[in-house]
Amino acid sequence: PWSFLASQRIDASVNECGFTLEAVPILLGALFKQIGTSIVPIITMTLAKQRYSSVDMGYWGDFIGSKGQILWPDVFPIRTVTPLRAVIIEPRLRTALYEAAWQHNKNIGDIDVLSAVINDAGFCSREILKKTGDDGVKKQLFDNTERARRVGACGVPSFQVNGGEIIFGQDRLNVVEDLMCGWIDESMDDNDNEQSYRSKL
Repeated sequence: PWSFLASQRIDASVNECGFTLEAVPILLGALFKQIGTSIVPIITMTLAKQRYSSVDMGYWGDFIGSKGQILWPDVFPIRTVTPLRAVIIEPRLRTALYEAAWQHNKNIGDIDVLSAVINDAGFCSREILKKTGDDGVKKQLFDNTERARRVGACGVPSFQVNGGEIIFGQDRLNVVEDLMCGWIDESMDDNDNEQSYRSKL
């Protein structure tokens, strides 16, 4: 859900700052497994933290407006391997799939539901779903996940500006915007800045 909230805001931020967005779909469960995090972190939270997270999510939805209102899906966690491959094939599906899953309670892990969402978004589901089985698409998703692990991502949403330091969390989009506007974190020394810049996501 946090990536959904970020997705609803990031395009406007990027456009306003004159940047180009590179969305990088990854297998979150695979990343969690590699770095030793629970596959569904919310399950491991205390009840107090779960309640706080739910309330906080509602506050952010209200802040964003109608585009940020979340309807928790009946099926969770959602199997997202095929939807992620579909986004690699057609990046313009990102918003449609996010909104289907997090605003319209559609189980996009179900191939029939996914097909309908793709068609409703104005694309040919038959062509896209056929391509999701291509070895090149599978490898791209694997490589994206390894890329995220290599640069130190601990979850999603994670951001980098010009290959800089990883910024984690949709609630830090203001930091991402500052970086796009030219802010430099002066707490980092020159070597840190150079290394961070070279670390491309």
